[in-house]
Formats: sequence, structure tokens, C-alpha cells
Amino acid sequence: MSTSEQPDPSRGLRAGLAGRYEIESELGAGGMAIVYRARDAQRDRAVALKVLRPELSAATGIERFEREIRVASRLVHPNILPLLDSGVTGGLLWYTMPLVEGETLRARLDRERQLPLDEALQITAEVAAALGHAHERGIVHRDIKPENILLASGHALVTDFGIARALSDTNDRLTASGLALGTPAYMSPEQSAGERDIDARSDLYALASVAYEMLAGEPPFTGPTVQAVMARRLSQPAPSLRVIRPAIPEGVDAALRRALATTPADRQASTAEFVTALQREGTGAGASAGIARPRRWSLAVSAGVLGVAALLALQLPMWRARPATDGTSVARPRGTADAIRLAVLPFRQIGGDASDRYLADGLTADVASALANLGGVRVIDQASVASLQASAKGAREIGTILRIDALVDGDVQKSGEAIRVRVRLVDPASEEAKWSQAYDHTARDVFQVQSEVARKVAGVLRIQLAERESRTLERPPTTNPDAYDAYLKARAQARARGGLERPAQADSIIASLTQAVRLDSTFARAWALLASTLVSTVFLYDAPASRLDQAERAIAIALGIDSSVANAWKARHDLEWNAVRGWHFAEALSDVRHALALEPSLVEGHNGLGSLYFHYGFTGKAREELEASLSLDPRDGCDDSTRCVGFSRPRVARVLWYEQKFDSALAVYARMPYLGGFVWEKAVVLTGAGRPTEAMAVLDSALAAQGPETADRAAARALALASLGRRDEALVAVRAATLNPASRSHSHHSQFTIACAYARLGHAKEAVAWLRRTAENGMPNYPLFRDDPSLKGLQGVAEYETLMAGLKRQHEANRALVYGDRTM
Repeated sequence: MSTSEQPDPSRGLRAGLAGRYEIESELGAGGMAIVYRARDAQRDRAVALKVLRPELSAATGIERFEREIRVASRLVHPNILPLLDSGVTGGLLWYTMPLVEGETLRARLDRERQLPLDEALQITAEVAAALGHAHERGIVHRDIKPENILLASGHALVTDFGIARALSDTNDRLTASGLALGTPAYMSPEQSAGERDIDARSDLYALASVAYEMLAGEPPFTGPTVQAVMARRLSQPAPSLRVIRPAIPEGVDAALRRALATTPADRQASTAEFVTALQREGTGAGASAGIARPRRWSLAVSAGVLGVAALLALQLPMWRARPATDGTSVARPRGTADAIRLAVLPFRQIGGDASDRYLADGLTADVASALANLGGVRVIDQASVASLQASAKGAREIGTILRIDALVDGDVQKSGEAIRVRVRLVDPASEEAKWSQAYDHTARDVFQVQSEVARKVAGVLRIQLAERESRTLERPPTTNPDAYDAYLKARAQARARGGLERPAQADSIIASLTQAVRLDSTFARAWALLASTLVSTVFLYDAPASRLDQAERAIAIALGIDSSVANAWKARHDLEWNAVRGWHFAEALSDVRHALALEPSLVEGHNGLGSLYFHYGFTGKAREELEASLSLDPRDGCDDSTRCVGFSRPRVARVLWYEQKFDSALAVYARMPYLGGFVWEKAVVLTGAGRPTEAMAVLDSALAAQGPETADRAAARALALASLGRRDEALVAVRAATLNPASRSHSHHSQFTIACAYARLGHAKEAVAWLRRTAENGMPNYPLFRDDPSLKGLQGVAEYETLMAGLKRQHEANRALVYGDRTM
């Protein structure tokens, strides 16, 4: 029977999967499987459902299939597309994967035939990383080929881990049916010969064959029949790439030919060794140079390309895919005046071991998050609430300070596997409980508490739940108790004093979250928290930038599983707008707005949006967001420590500085007990207010207290000295600032102050050059460049006027993004 004549199994599947998966359409079909677009009814998400052909299902056996799928599903790696679920229905074996927008490498090669060297090496490196991860765990893929490599979100994803292994014992039975396992053009000689005990070097051979095709336009061995291909592979060495493409470096050719050796012992020992050789020879810069950061491949996918891509049923959300713009999903609800303000006090731990404290802390955070996802509620940030509870204030006083309408408190008691959670909803004014209830669970289902409490609180407060909110509450975050336990530990650690700012504690949080997603690869919230943690460590204390690549994959997985997780959108905003990845204003703006549409109480979202606005000169909008953040977190992320700077207050002062409201900015600083790294901004504001002598005193005190001059403080000192007419000293200071103008991802602030100092000194050329750097480095703040008093002397300078004309056009374009069709 031909492929086109194969019976369509979807009719029986639809009935058998009813209530679990709803089949929506067929995406593609091959000799071994049919792929459908389906909706996961439990989690309300789109997935790719791949169903093996009836004869293949019959030959494989349910037990073996489920065993191999179960092993493969434990693989968690940025370059591996996870297996979500599997089963048997009506005798047909099936499994599901995230639905990902992209195309297969096969589709790309069909369209372009040969790829640029750097892209081919990057794809090879990422596939090798995925294979290396599997090989370390004793898993061999057995079917690496362009059809099983997806290009999405600017990265390569390897698919179908475990499938070839599950089918490997069925080959003899299937051959008679006209089906064959493996792909001759990429199979290693030992696999072609039918050896059962193949190892990682077989995958290496297949990967080298794919790499060869990306560069040459065809696999290393071709022929009119399968037998001809196998004969050539066994009788001939791999042909030189340089015959087909002379520009390929000799070292790359040699590394490929070694990986394509007939005898496994003659190949590199691992995929990592293979990639190291390619990188060393491909970059021409030594092994440590690595491959340049991958470009985001253009996937302008035509209908024809989609047909090829659909054979694997892979359509994960692309990195650049934007949320819907129909006005309902992106436009943030502004009804904050009508929203109920609510605080969740940290749940008390009753008895038990001190090591179980994380359970109460984690449940507190999860209940607060569940309530924060309700559009009619604004939940006060946990940092502000916890600091007040720690000071032993009563409900009435807490209510007055936080200006809340309701308060949730509770306690957690753990005895063996049994967990009792008691929760109350309290009216702060009367200190009366309006509702209370005890929930008895075990560690295996305690994750249900958050949705049960949120639904009950919403009912008592008469909050009408939207359909999306109801669906979210009905959907458990995970069904794996151990994964949830690891997640709660991570949440509790993140909320602890010091949080992510301590590298060791951040690494512990990352380890807990990695464990959570390893135990349940469909745990979207854990993926999102892992992503945001990875991003934060890079910008808090300069952790390796490679963590951003890990975060990117975690975000893609989280949103592929559940696109309603606000933290994933906020983390994506962070990746869209920084010095390492570039300053993508439109994308970052869309992402953070979408995060706030999903969770209006997300303090980090308001902070991020406010920061984005003031960098681009929209100070009025920035003030709105920063004030919203302070409304939700009056303590600004601080406890009772006097050495806490906070996030929003110093940025409110910065907005006032940018508006030339220097006295108002100084009033904000006066209310801050500790300025920390923002002390240089106070000095700049003092200079702007005509008080440079006081600015110098502030900087001298900082030098004594904080140690050697930073670029920020050196630039502020240069500006103050220039204002005092001490030109020689100012030139020394500004040149010191230019030697090290970077400050993590925000060097544009010191660059702007350097420009102001040069302008005060009358060095117009240098001033304009540093303004241009500032604009190119994430701060094209046209109103600030136009109105700052230090820059008035640049008016009429040709280079300045040219720069400003371009920035004005850019600002007007950005205004359209910020305000839509409205004008100010």
C-alpha cells in the first residue's frame, strides 16, 4: 500500500483521545508517521501529535515504546525539543511535542542547498551539544538527519530522541512491509550493517554527514539505490569538501573526514572533540575563540516550506513572534482604581523541621501569584508585606500602611506526607475573618492549594473571573510532586534576603529549578523562573553571558507550553533589551506590556516598562509605571536594612533629572537612607541644580566609602569640575571615565555624562561622539539630548544638529509604538 493509500487513523484517535487531546488538523505525513496539530485539553495549549503508522505500532510493541519514550523524555537541554506525553490509543502509538514555529534543516537545504560556513558550524555545534547531553546519559539518537533538526528562534533543536531506539528491534519485520529505519545517507557504517550495540560515535558520523551536506550541498555518499550508498560508504573514504567548495578551510575538511571514518575508533572520541576541531579551524582564531553568536536565521517560511517542516510537526513559537495585537491580549487593563488591593502575608510554619520552612514560603508566593493573575486584583509585592509582618504589626496597621482592601494569611503544618494548609481572608479595617478554610493534602497534590484559594477568595470578594483566568486556575502547574517541591525551594530562596544578588544562592536556585524541569519538562512556571534567574545573574554580577542563551531556550520552552506565564514574557523583554543581545525597543516594549496584561500586579513588569520609557525619553509614561510599582511594593524591594537602594525610587529621581526638575529629584534622594551605586547621579543632579561644590563633596564621600573611582563617578566628577571652571582637573577626570565607561549592561548612563562633561569643557566633537555612543547603546533619548543644560553649547554645531535630526525621527517612530494612534 502506498503512503497516499495508508488508512487515516484520525477517526479512531479522535474518539480515543477525547477529553485529553482534540485533533485540529493534519500537519504532514511520512512513511512512518502522521503528524497532527492538536490541543491539549488539560493545559489548553497547542501541541504536535505524532502517530506511528499501524504496522509500525504493531511491530514495535507498547512496552518497549513507552520505556524508550520515558527515558528520552528526561532529557532537558536547550537544543533538544522535549517530548511532552505519549501513549497508545486503539493500538496506535503516539507522542506529543511542543508546537514550534520554524522549519527543518531539510527545508532550509532544499531552499538554499549550501549554507555559509559560520551558520553551518553553529548548527553543528548546537546539535553536537544536544547529542553530547544525551550521550552522557547513555542515550544514542540513531537517526540524526536534516529532517530531525529544527531551526527555530535562531537555534537548532534536535527532535525525536528515543524514537529510533524504540523502533530498532522492529527493522526485520518492517522491511517486508516496505518500511525501513534510519536514513541511509546519514547512517554510520556500523548501523547500516545492522549492529545493535552502536554507541555515540554512530551519532557523530551522522552529524558529520549532515554538516558535510550543509557545506557541500549533498551528503558525502550518494547513489541511485540504498545498496549503492552503503557500498560506497564501506569501500571509499569520504570525499574532500574542498573539491566541491575550495574556500572551506583545510582543517574543517580534515575534521569532517575524520568524523566520517569507516571504523568508529578512527573518529573523534566525542561530539565535543569534533566541534572543538571545527571551531578551531573554522574561526581561524584558536580553539578558545568559539563560534560567533548565532544569527537569528530568517525563516520567511513559504507554504511549500511549511509542508516540509510539518513532516516533523514542529512549530514552536519563534523568538521574534509577537503576542497578538487585537487589543485584548496586549493592551494592559488600566482599571487600577477599581481593582481590589490585597496582600498575602507569609504563611506561618506550625511545628515541623526548620528545613521545611521553604514549603510555607513557597506556598505563600504561589498563592500570591495565583491571585495576581486575576484582573480585578492588585497584589502587594511580597517584599513589602514580609517586612511589615516581621515588625509584628497587626492587620489594621498593615492595611493602613499598604492601603489594602483585604489581607490573606495562613499557616502550614506538615506531618510526614500529610500537609494541612489553613487560610483566612481578613478585613484589615475590622480585623475580622471574612472566610477561612483548612485544606488537607499530601506532598503529591499540594500544588492544588493555590488555585483553590484563589478561586475561593475571588468568590468572597465577588470578583468575576474571565474565561482565561478560570482556565488558568483549573490547570495545575505540574502533576509531579517532586518537581513542585524543587520549585517551591527555588521560590523561597529567591524571596530570601539577598535573593539573587548572592552568586552562591543564585546558583542554588538555578540548580533547584533545573531539577524541577528535569522531573517535569512541561512545568512552564519553573522554566520561566529559571529563565528570569539566569538573566538576572548576568546583569547583577556579570555571570557568564552564555546564561542568556540558556535563558532564551528556557523562555521558548515555557511559552511553548503555556503562553500565559507572565514571567516568561518579562524575561523575554530582558533578553530583548541589553548590551549583550542588542537594544530591541519595539520587541521589548511589546513583551513587557504583554506580561502586564497577563499579570497587572507584576512589580518587575512595571519597573521594566518604566525603565524602557525613560531611556527613550517618555518620562511621563515612565513615572506612571514607576509609581505603579511603588504602589504595589511600597518598600521598593527593601527590608529594614539601611543599606538597600531599591529599584523604583532612584529611577523616579532619574526621571525628574531628565525633566530638569533637579530640586524635586534631590527631594527623592533625601528620602533614601542609602544611595549605593546611585550616588553619582545625585552628584550630577546637584551640578544641574547649580550646586557643583556640593556635588564634589558627595563624590569625595563616596570615594572614601566605596573605594576606587568608577566610570560613573569619574564622569560625574568631571562634570562638576567643568562647572566649577577647573578645566585641567576636569579633563583628567573625563579621560579616566573614558578608559572604562562600561557598567554591566547600562554603560549608556556614564557615556551620557561623559558627553555632558566634554560639552561643558567646549569639546564639541568629543561631546557629540559620546552622545552618539549613548544613543547607539540603548539610550537614544532625544528630549534629554535636546534639553539638558550641559548640552546647550552644542546647539548650532553641525554634527550635533545632524545627530539630533536622526534622533528626532527615531523618537517620533517610537512615540507611535508607545502611544499607538494617539498623540500626547
